[in-house]
Amino acid sequence: MLESSDERILITRRAQHMRTFPGVWVPPGGHIVCSPCRSNCPIISLVAEDGESIIEAGMREVFEETALRLVKGKHPESVFLQLPNEDGSSQDMSNEITNEDSNINCYRVLGLWESCFPPVLYAGTPKRQHLVYYLHVLVSQRSEDIEPHIKVMQS
Repeated sequence: MLESSDERILITRRAQHMRTFPGVWVPPGGHIVCSPCRSNCPIISLVAEDGESIIEAGMREVFEETALRLVKGKHPESVFLQLPNEDGSSQDMSNEITNEDSNINCYRVLGLWESCFPPVLYAGTPKRQHLVYYLHVLVSQRSEDIEPHIKVMQS
């Protein structure tokens, strides 16, 4: 869930042809396939089979659905929205300044729950167990600065 500094949340509308929740307004998102832990425990790791972390998957999904590029910062939980310059080049994030106590340009877990049920009961019996994981990303840009850079991807 991407929130601008003026407290606006980015949501997208699901395509009408989707099997579950067609036409519903949702934050950008998707899924990753996780592999079991390397030990014998049944817990699912929070790293995808291809090595992508949860935050990397979230950043990728935001880009795929909106063309907005989020980049990880130098500090463990820092994330930046990288808007292009007027000439089309990318912003230089190498000299980023962050306040480690600040909630700006960072992410946090907003919600995490586990389900063995399908997203809707009419979809039939469960095919797999899944985790629903929401991340909240608060960026320093205002919505009016972000909006011109959003390109809705058709799926």
